[in-house]
This record gives sequence, structure tokens and C-alpha cells, in this order.
Amino acid sequence: MARWPEGFSEGTGVLPRTIAIGNCSYAVEEGAHRRFWKRVNSGVWEPETFAIFDEFIGGESLFLDVGAWIGPTALYGVQRAARCIAFEPDPLAFAELEANVAANRGQVWVEKLELHQCAINSDGRSFILGGRGEGGDSMSSALFPNRTSRWTVEARRLHDVLATERQPGQPVFIKIDIEGGEYELLPAIGDIIADPLVTAYVSFHPRMLRNSLAATNDPMKASVIYVDQHLSVIESLPWSRRIAGSDGAEIKRDALEDGLKRHSMFPREILIRS
Repeated sequence: MARWPEGFSEGTGVLPRTIAIGNCSYAVEEGAHRRFWKRVNSGVWEPETFAIFDEFIGGESLFLDVGAWIGPTALYGVQRAARCIAFEPDPLAFAELEANVAANRGQVWVEKLELHQCAINSDGRSFILGGRGEGGDSMSSALFPNRTSRWTVEARRLHDVLATERQPGQPVFIKIDIEGGEYELLPAIGDIIADPLVTAYVSFHPRMLRNSLAATNDPMKASVIYVDQHLSVIESLPWSRRIAGSDGAEIKRDALEDGLKRHSMFPREILIRS
């Protein structure tokens, strides 16, 4: 039997690329995302995200990567956490995620990483996920169920995941990046993100929401729904806790509400912390 070099992909016959971020590193099968991985390795892709992971994911943390895509954050965060559970419903992205995890076989931290080909939503019911092209490009969304590429995907409730996977008193770090699904999810998990032992890092996609609402062909109705969706999110946030942008700047409730009135762009990310 052939003996493969450490990290070698027997299926592709190509040595994986090593991604180094700070004092962590992992291997990936570059595939169609060669340029993306080059950006990650050069430090230009979301350095603020990795800095937040460094600060808020500890050795006792349960890390939930909700919208893991092909693994840039899961493969990093698991090395800092007690355990990582990654959720990705897009079948093409999930296949790449599996391949990237397999490229790290033999690493001790791989045993702490668990993958689920499913989404996290408010009710745990399956739904239609739409993607551009063939999918797998990080843009698949529940906001576009009528796209050419679409799949019926399984889902779970975050409450159910925590009930079965979290140890009593365990700190939890949740990254949520679900391409517009956050508008439906956040109002349903207000009690979770209010927990002082939970840190949540949430990405918002206001442009995707606007684009999905354009299909109504009624600009006034679309504007009302857009504002209502964001107001529902604002209402669900635990304002007794510290809420900041990815740059660390504090976010105030009245500023968000005033921004909606002036049609300003909603923050791209927010960090909910103690």
C-alpha cells in the first residue's frame, strides 16, 4: 500500500495548502477556492474575525459555527475551543468542508470537530435553500428559494442543539453567518443571546434582504418589510449586555433605529458579549 505524505489527499493526488493564521494552522483542499484561501493565508480576509475568536473562544468553550461554509472559521476556532460543532446546509459547500477536515487527518484537534449538513433556523423544519450557479459559493440563502440551484435542506433549532451538546455552566461562542437567515433566526433566540455565558458574533446581509424583497415589485411594501425585519432584530437583542461592531465600537439601540429611519446601512457584524 502506498504511504501518503502527511495531509496528502489520496482522492485528488494534490497536496493540500497549509493556511497559517497567528499561531494556528490547518490544511485545505484548495479546489475552486484557490484565490479565497490565498486571501485567508495572506491575512487580508476578515482579520477582525480571527481576532475576536482569539479573545472570546477559550479552552472550555463550546464553539458553534452556524454557516460554516467550506471551513475557514471552523478549522481555526476548533483549535481554541473544547469542541466545535459546524453546521452547513449547502451540499456543495458541505462536501468541500468535509474534504478540508479530511486534509487534516492525524491532527489531534480534528477529533473535537463535528460536522452537520443542516441549517439552524427558528423552528427546525426543512426549507428550500437557493444558490447562484451550482451553489457552494457562500451565497446560498433561504431568501432566494426560487433560484435555479435549490435544495430542500434539513434544519435544527439552536435551543435543541444547546440542550443536548452544552455542558452545565459551559461558555458558548456562536458564530452566525447564514446569508439573510439571521433575520428569521435572531428573534427566536433572544433568550440564548441574553445568556451571560454566551458570546455571539452575527453577520448581517441587508443587501441580500433588499434584493430578495425587490421580487415583490412593490417598492413601498418592500421598504416597510425591510424596516420591520430589522426592527424585529433590534428588539430581540439583549441591550443589557455589551453589543459592538467587529471593530470593537459600541453599538447603541437608538443609533440603529435612527439609521433605519435614514435608510443607513445596517452593521455588517455585531458582537454580543458580557
